[in-house]
Amino acid sequence: SWREAAFPTQYNALISKQAFSSELSHFETMHRRLASVGTYFSDFFDGDAPADDYYIVFGLIGGLLLICWTACCIYFCIDFGSPTASKKSKGRRKKGTSSAASDASGSSYMEDEALLSSTDNPVNDSDLLRTFKKVLASGVNMIQHGASGPAVQVHLSLRKNVLYWSGGRPVNGRRELPIPDIMFIDIGKNTAGFVSGQSAKGVDQDLCFSLVTSDQSLDLETTSKMEREAMAQGFSMLMATIEAAATV
Repeated sequence: SWREAAFPTQYNALISKQAFSSELSHFETMHRRLASVGTYFSDFFDGDAPADDYYIVFGLIGGLLLICWTACCIYFCIDFGSPTASKKSKGRRKKGTSSAASDASGSSYMEDEALLSSTDNPVNDSDLLRTFKKVLASGVNMIQHGASGPAVQVHLSLRKNVLYWSGGRPVNGRRELPIPDIMFIDIGKNTAGFVSGQSAKGVDQDLCFSLVTSDQSLDLETTSKMEREAMAQGFSMLMATIEAAATV
């Protein structure tokens, strides 16, 4: 404008003054509003606000809580109902099953052993034989004795009607014994390996049995009488089954 052209310095000063006055007025307005808000909240928390205000505030808070609760319910319903959540749940079940199977593995042998030697529960021969094979398939630790030398721990396992063991002494030159080669099972400490040897002198005979062949015997010590009875019964049933199959 012509004022700006004729008096540039005075005009700019006037504009600056007007702008400053406008900012100052705006600041004062904000200060009054903030002061009134502060006064209101002070009165509200002191209990001096109108009763309707409390109803409104508490209503808003209750509404927000209800909205949050509803949103959480919807989220969890969708999450657990989705295919991904179903897969996660299945995975957790599988892990739980795997963990339970791992925890039970230590006692599975004793449970199978109890089944083999149990007289309280009626079980048929096929169940007993199946349990015996299952026990030996996973392997069993026992103590082997002999006519000479110390007692040694061996790990026995059964594969295709042949008994294998790691460590210990060979029988007939091998650490394997075909079940058909077993002539009979001797209960107690009656074989040469037990009678002549020194390693079994202090061992309870109720823990011992021998798998006797035509030339030698595999002399074993178990951890309990129940285990000894289970092993002896299992080998007897396995021998009878193989012999019956061979005569057919």
